[in-house]
Amino acid sequence: MNVLEKVIDVIAPHCCVGCGSEGSVLCEACAQQLPEVAPRCYRCGALSDAFAACPICRCSSPLIGVWAATTYDDVAKIAVSRLKFERAQSAAYDIAQAMASRITLARRPAIVTHVPTANTRKRQRGYDQALHIARELAHQLNMPYASLLARIGSARQVGASGVQRREQLNGAFRPLKPYLIQNADIVLVDDVITTGSTLEAAARTLQAAGAARVSAAVFAQA
Repeated sequence: MNVLEKVIDVIAPHCCVGCGSEGSVLCEACAQQLPEVAPRCYRCGALSDAFAACPICRCSSPLIGVWAATTYDDVAKIAVSRLKFERAQSAAYDIAQAMASRITLARRPAIVTHVPTANTRKRQRGYDQALHIARELAHQLNMPYASLLARIGSARQVGASGVQRREQLNGAFRPLKPYLIQNADIVLVDDVITTGSTLEAAARTLQAAGAARVSAAVFAQA
């Protein structure tokens, strides 16, 4: 959160999108009441252990699995909207806190990184919401964070079909800090998963750069 956001929080504090209480975009009580997501394969929806990709989907997916904190409805949807479209950067802290209270990552040490948002959106907002969530999540889970990907181009995936998303994302990322990626377990963080195409494109880039294992954690599942 930048200085301006902190000043705004003091002068005109945010109200919880769930209960209206003053002080945060998503209060702790409402975060605890968010509907939980059953652990499933992110691709086919089959029940799985700890959100792992099922054996069939795993054969063609670069992701070990995608953990999700809640569904992309009601309170969660409004909280994400405040962060992405209403410049409420402090919502990243609330979202990360909600994720951290439910997340169960792999036992092996891992590096947390974010999926860079489209460049046009980043310029419009003045910040990358996924970066803020990832940094805060890493801090709350006492895990290392590093920026390991850069976005190439500015294609947006909102409203695109699964096929269109995959085509748009072909070559959409490039790796950063290859010395950190080599043989590392990496956790990709994003706000919402829809088809999984963005996460897969990011994961393939990390794999090509030498990552040992790539999984993902998102706030909401659409």
